[in-house]
Amino acid sequence: MTVSPDTDRLIENLAAGLKPVSPMTFRKGMVRVMGAATINVAIVAAATGLRPDLLAGLLSINFIVSNGVLLVLALAAASTAVGMASPQVGNQHEGWKWALAMAGLLPLAAVVTASRDWPASRIYFGLDDTVCALVGTCAGLLTAIVLIAWLRRGAPVHPARAGLLVGIAAGAIGIFGYGLHCPINSIVHFGVWHAVPVAVCGAVGRLLIPRILRW
Repeated sequence: MTVSPDTDRLIENLAAGLKPVSPMTFRKGMVRVMGAATINVAIVAAATGLRPDLLAGLLSINFIVSNGVLLVLALAAASTAVGMASPQVGNQHEGWKWALAMAGLLPLAAVVTASRDWPASRIYFGLDDTVCALVGTCAGLLTAIVLIAWLRRGAPVHPARAGLLVGIAAGAIGIFGYGLHCPINSIVHFGVWHAVPVAVCGAVGRLLIPRILRW
């Protein structure tokens, strides 16, 4: 088949406007997200200060387990969201569900403990608790922005799920950062007020972020 000069000219004109684009890789995405999460945690720690027992290295088991679970959940949700920007055949994206199920044990433990110790456990439903939830909900904003920007560069085929994961990752990293300051060690506090940011951010992400990711 002979290509006409007009066709050659058309191809040249189309190619002239093209610019090289840096390829999207999972590693690049995670580097950006981890950088944003680190900055989030550093800002919260600098603004609120660290727990005295954290500085002394005398941590309660409740603190270690609760914050460890939230950190694992944040990493699992963020890594899954990063991977969704470049969909591939065979990718299941199921790991975050196991992390979420593990994190769900914290509210369950809180309910069991509160019902057993009521009314003494009412002391964990006060102003300090709500402040903890509010700050934790807002503290992961930078992580959310970076994840949204990364997903907008890609082509997530499940925008609703991607939005949910962005919200979960942001809420988990936000409350993890504030948890380094929070002085309360009760499992009731961890299971209720440290779970609220994850639930709220997840719901907001599920409802609002898909509109931003439409392509």
